[in-house]
Amino acid sequence: MLKLFTPQKQTDSQYTLLLKDLYRTRSELANAYSNLEYMTDPDLIDYYIYQVNAAQMRHKFLLSKIKQIQE
Repeated sequence: MLKLFTPQKQTDSQYTLLLKDLYRTRSELANAYSNLEYMTDPDLIDYYIYQVNAAQMRHKFLLSKIKQIQE
C-alpha cells in the first residue's frame, strides 16, 4: 500500500487529538463500569452495558489509529 506524504506537523496534531480522545474514552469507560456496578434497575443495567460496550469499541478503534500513526 502506497502511503501519501503528510506533513509531520499534521501527524503530530492528529496524534495529540487521538491521545486526548483516548484518555477521555478511558474516563467514560471507568464511569460506565462504576455506574453499572451499583445499578439495580434492569433498564439502566442494559443502558450501562451498552455504554461499556460502546466505550470499549471506541477505545479499541483509537488504539489502532494511534498505532498506525506511530508506524
